[in-house]
Amino acid sequence: MTIAARGKVVTINYTIKDSQGQLLDTNDGQGPVSYVQGANKLLAGLERALEGKKAGDAITVKLSPDEAFGQRVDNLIRTLRLQDLEVGDEPLEPGEIITLGEEDGAWIVVAIEEDTVYLDGNDPWAGKTLHISAQVLGVRDATPAEAKSGEVME
Repeated sequence: MTIAARGKVVTINYTIKDSQGQLLDTNDGQGPVSYVQGANKLLAGLERALEGKKAGDAITVKLSPDEAFGQRVDNLIRTLRLQDLEVGDEPLEPGEIITLGEEDGAWIVVAIEEDTVYLDGNDPWAGKTLHISAQVLGVRDATPAEAKSGEVME
């Protein structure tokens, strides 16, 4: 039986919840997810938990913010005047993701009050402890192209 090890393609189903049990993400109903073990495409703590597992195994791992998406950073909260943003023809909505320029990356619109826009540049999961459960569905050898690129080609 093949086990998850560097250079293997591992196929999983997963569920991610926060410390309050709120569902953050799952692939349930979307089909399984495959990745190349050791290619650093998953959170490191999740990949470590899956190392050595085989089809049929299940894991549960708790990742602190520092092991996941980091702590929230206060200087990634910005307040801008609406007129200073190039937003196009559509009005901005809370929850929308916008870019402020190539170097500033993506920002989430938190709120809009009159002509003021409140933005957050933190990852939405920053500061959260993640509780991840995963079921290993299959493990196979990566093709040479998959091993080289770290991307599953199927």
